[in-house]
Amino acid sequence: MHLLVLNGSIEISGAGLHIVKVPYEWFSYPYMIFDWGVMLPVESSLPIYKVFAYVFNWEVFVLIIVLLILLSALVTVSDKIKQSNRPFSIFDFFFNIDCFRGILGEPFLGITKPSFTIKLIYSLIFMLGIMIVTSYDAFLQSFLTHPPKENIIRSFDDLQSTGLKINAIQSDIDELLNKLRPELMQKHSNLFLAQTNFKDFSKTRDSLNSTNGFTVTEPKWKTYEDKQKFYGQDLFRWCEELCFLENILAVDCLNFGQRRRFMN
Repeated sequence: MHLLVLNGSIEISGAGLHIVKVPYEWFSYPYMIFDWGVMLPVESSLPIYKVFAYVFNWEVFVLIIVLLILLSALVTVSDKIKQSNRPFSIFDFFFNIDCFRGILGEPFLGITKPSFTIKLIYSLIFMLGIMIVTSYDAFLQSFLTHPPKENIIRSFDDLQSTGLKINAIQSDIDELLNKLRPELMQKHSNLFLAQTNFKDFSKTRDSLNSTNGFTVTEPKWKTYEDKQKFYGQDLFRWCEELCFLENILAVDCLNFGQRRRFMN
């Protein structure tokens, strides 16, 4: 970047001070601090048929079964005590069809002249049915409006499992990752697709090709974040969990007087 300014190829350069080995007095104010990380393609939404299972997870299912067995036993035992001549079924003890329909929010035929205990049990079934049905409907409508993402990436291990790659410049890999993040490169070096031509890299990144991810600085990401709004949907996202370096100190440009002298 320093040499490009000196030979007049570019007007303003930006580079980390730990990379550019030139006197600090050659640089002009302001200095810029930014994070360097990854912009990843937005994960695909969960298919609609999986949303139903996503809402009704196994913990809720087990809880409902336990409550169904408990309420069925209470109703059966209370009914047996009130009507001793009524035949007793062990199936009713574990699965009372009236309790099951009540939990699902459906009407059911109750016991004739129920006791206070059975009325209380019916009230519990009624309230449980309202809670389950309204909660399920609320979560379902919310997930159908904004479907949850599938295979959300929160770490480099998650990224490894998806098969996605990160496009990066070879010089960045050599000067930044290999030197400052050696532990990361030892474990996840196969995640990177190294490119030697910055123009080709920048052109592919500017096209928002969502086949793979790209290394990007946070200020540059703001540009892409605004740009993708024209597509009507988010194609990429800034992944804070995959940030390589934080608070990198960089410079805006060379001293104007020095730059003019070298350009001339």
